Amino acid sequence: MLPLVRRIVADIQMLTEAIDVQREQIEGIDAIPHTMEQADYQDELLDIRGSIADDEQRLEDCLGELKSLGIEPHFPFDGSIDFPAVVNRQSIQLCWRPEDERVEYYHEPGQPPAQRRKIDPQAFGAEMLN
Repeated sequence: MLPLVRRIVADIQMLTEAIDVQREQIEGIDAIPHTMEQADYQDELLDIRGSIADDEQRLEDCLGELKSLGIEPHFPFDGSIDFPAVVNRQSIQLCWRPEDERVEYYHEPGQPPAQRRKIDPQAFGAEMLN
């Protein structure tokens, strides 16, 4: 499942960046005096807002796809995602980031990804890591 998750997370990161850039464009146009009165600027703003709406819908679709796989993204989104799991009758969050080659970290439910710890095969069982 990780190859699919990698693609979805990459799409989310790309869309998030695109939305941020477009919002900055709108702020820049709004900062220019008298832009609201000029048709060219209004057309550009309309195009940018339409593009943002499309990207936001695609972003929601990607987030929905992750959730349908039982995966929980961290917010604000930094690429970190959690796979809820129960190991040795203990609820944990298996934690993965795009730079990770495989799922090798976990944290307690409710903890931020910064508090993640490497999985100890002795404590969790070696078969879990395969």
